[in-house]
Amino acid sequence: HFLRSADVPNEKLLRSIREHFLRNLTQNAMANYMLKVIGADSSAKILFLDESLPNFPDYLSLFTLSGLKGVFGNRLSVPFEVPYIYEDWDGEAARLYGRGFSYVRKIPARYRSRLVTRHNQITTEMLDYHDFIVVGSVERNAHYLPLLKKNLPNKNVLINGEDRPNTNLTSSLKEISSYVFVRELP
Repeated sequence: HFLRSADVPNEKLLRSIREHFLRNLTQNAMANYMLKVIGADSSAKILFLDESLPNFPDYLSLFTLSGLKGVFGNRLSVPFEVPYIYEDWDGEAARLYGRGFSYVRKIPARYRSRLVTRHNQITTEMLDYHDFIVVGSVERNAHYLPLLKKNLPNKNVLINGEDRPNTNLTSSLKEISSYVFVRELP
């Protein structure tokens, strides 16, 4: 039930809000929700693809990656590893977007991906090996869309977390057999 602005939440309501948050709104909970929607479980082979993320932090992509790391650990394949999310990173967070608030040094170093790529190239064999390809920021990685179109149907998970998404790109995502998660529609 709703509170009037002058009401102080009681312990039961505060506990209920906290439980709802932990069950539904953490990075791991959101990753598990995405896995449920796409029909995957924790044994699935997932490739997380965001070539721009190591140099240009994006919150939705970062939190998706962090949630998937929480579920899969180092079994999550990440060809473009993001060094600043790991607890042993020795860089300067002040240089990152938002000064790295809530994403710098949050992931155990042992969760680094075991995937090794040649010159950071994404190959058809690599795509075929994985059960699902999660593109953390489809707008920043749109150059991979032609390769993903050739991929198996319903194997791609495309995420668009831009403040003002490219409506032409968002509309064209229907052409690719994919699961599409968009943070905000214009």
